[in-house]
Parts: sequence; C-alpha cells; structure tokens
Amino acid sequence: MDGNSILEEVDEDADGVIDSFRLRSYDVNGNWVRTESFDHGLLVNVSEFTYDEDGNQTVRRYDYGADGEFDFEQRSVYRNGLLIYVYEVPLTELGEGVLFFSRYEYDKYGNRIEAHSGNNGVVNEVGIYHYGDYCIKQVPPEPFEPYDAVLPP
Repeated sequence: MDGNSILEEVDEDADGVIDSFRLRSYDVNGNWVRTESFDHGLLVNVSEFTYDEDGNQTVRRYDYGADGEFDFEQRSVYRNGLLIYVYEVPLTELGEGVLFFSRYEYDKYGNRIEAHSGNNGVVNEVGIYHYGDYCIKQVPPEPFEPYDAVLPP
C-alpha cells in the first residue's frame, strides 16, 4: 500500500464512547485500496479494491465476518474510460454465477443515458438519464430478453 490511512470513528449512541471505527487505506496514487471495519474493537468486515492502469476501480472484494475468506467480489469493466458493465460473483458457498449486474449506455458525448440492472441474467430495472436528472422505471422481466450475464468482450 505505502500510502495513507484514515481512521473514521463512530459514536452510535452519543455516549462519548467510540462504538465502531473504519480504517481506510490508500495507495501512493491516492486510490482507496482497503477498508477494515471494527465493531466494539473486533474486526467484522474487510473490503479490498483493485484499479487498472487508468485509475478505474475494477474489482471490489468483500469479506463479511472477517474470517479471512472473501465472500464475493464486484467487477467493473471500462471501455474508452467509461464504465460499461458491473457484476457481482460469489467466492464462497453462497452460490454460483452472477449475483447482480448493471450495464450502462452512453451518448456520443460520453454522458450516461441508460443503466440496465438485474440479477440471475434478467433485467428488472432500467434507469433513464435526462439532462442530468435520473429517472428510474421498473421493468418486468418480460417481454425484455435477459442479458447474457457473463463477462462482456
């Protein structure tokens, strides 16, 4: 890491005693690379983040319970500097396949115009962006065809 760390303390019940805290670590480029979350002094969650050479966050890994085994990871795919696809995959006995995914579309100026998301390969929500505003419309799985929930090219 060789970067900086920031400690965030939380007094949840305003009694003057710190109940939980998070230690966020950054690499020398200022990228957020790890978070350790503590509750009443015990490590409860760990998150790690990986970046590509352009500084885009490409992988988020989560260890809920801090047992040393990451439970799932979220992967992001960029094309020409734009986030195109995000999906989650389990890393433990939680299951197989893609848990959740989002796919994004942009106009010729690089503005995001649509966000399609869902799970199990089926789109269940489409977000439409209009001139800086965001409008979500719920979309039933039919008559839309499900996306192929695998790594995009």
